[in-house]
Amino acid sequence: MHAEDDILIACALRFDGYRYLQDHPFDHERALADYRKTGEWHIAPLEQLTVFHLLQRFLYKWGGETLLRTSAMWKAFRSLFLLVCEYEIPEQYRNREYYDQWLQRYAPHLADHAALVRGIHESTGYEPMEP
Repeated sequence: MHAEDDILIACALRFDGYRYLQDHPFDHERALADYRKTGEWHIAPLEQLTVFHLLQRFLYKWGGETLLRTSAMWKAFRSLFLLVCEYEIPEQYRNREYYDQWLQRYAPHLADHAALVRGIHESTGYEPMEP
């Protein structure tokens, strides 16, 4: 695993995207498809956190592990990190273990962690985003 992975995983899992979807269903697949067409996120902050969480589960555990880090899914994932890394997580959607880890290990040096991910994001030659 890369240092980037630890940062991305902790950031994504501090938010319980599954619980948010139970409380506020929205078409997260359409949101991702829209991003792949436009290169922009047109969803609310908690929806951004939800898609970020779901992408983490996909890329690290449920089918996306073999995708190249130059894939459109990785581009979406990193772009969301850069949007959501400073968001405060509402109490009811906190995954306590990762939320606490984020606060203790990553939040104090967030500028450095964001710069690392931004540098990787901006220097990666991604595959085309159109499906």
